[in-house]
Amino acid sequence: MSFRLPEVTGQNASSPSLAAHVRYRHPTTTQGKDTMTAEITVYGADWCGDCRRTKQYLVRNGVAYTWVDVEANPDEIEAVMKYNGGRKSIPVVVFSDGTHLTEPSDADMDAKLGR
Repeated sequence: MSFRLPEVTGQNASSPSLAAHVRYRHPTTTQGKDTMTAEITVYGADWCGDCRRTKQYLVRNGVAYTWVDVEANPDEIEAVMKYNGGRKSIPVVVFSDGTHLTEPSDADMDAKLGR
């Protein structure tokens, strides 16, 4: 199951609960092809080093993603626990095909994204 969250813009962008659901788009092209084809949701927290590394990986590789801050949105920890068999490990990266990776390495992300 993939969660698709709307972009936060306008008046709603200042709301603390909505501002934590932010869509980051980093457009890049490779030989005329848009590399932002995957719909990815990342559950994490700003204090988490693995979460920061995963976000940096996605930015560096031009992959669009939706960031869900579980600290700002404690109800979202239920989704994290669902994916992790009851554990609260982050980051959890959920892909449009319904699969997910927990605390993925860059090599794990490369393999999943076919890089």
